[in-house]
Amino acid sequence: MANKNTTNPPQDEYEVGYGKPPKATQFKTGQSGNPYGRPKGKRNFATVLFAELNTMVSISENGRSKQVTKLEAATKQLANRAAAGDLPSMRMLIQLIPSIEAMLERENAPVFGDAQDQAVLAEMLKRLGASGKTDDAGAVHEGNIGHE
Repeated sequence: MANKNTTNPPQDEYEVGYGKPPKATQFKTGQSGNPYGRPKGKRNFATVLFAELNTMVSISENGRSKQVTKLEAATKQLANRAAAGDLPSMRMLIQLIPSIEAMLERENAPVFGDAQDQAVLAEMLKRLGASGKTDDAGAVHEGNIGHE
């Protein structure tokens, strides 16, 4: 059995170990470990969702077939269910109104609903147990619908 040299290696030798691969297997200067990078065309979740929401579907409205995006169809369903009295749909729709108004105001578009509509929304918020703030015209600015 040969004796191992327990002294420190000379300065020009490289100690191989954890996180220190042999010099021959290291990447050369200027060489990438991922030469081709991320494959082009890979889409993230937001891109896939946006594309899917913008695909067209056929719906039947007033007895006539109509082509709309999936986002429009989902929005119509939410509004129709809320109008039919579905409480969870009402809550969701009413919670969305302040953020929609804010977006419309940023775009200098007319805020949907007149003072009478705002008063109806404020009354609905009150009935649903919300703690929303309204201005003199009854415009809803923020609020949380109380969960039962």
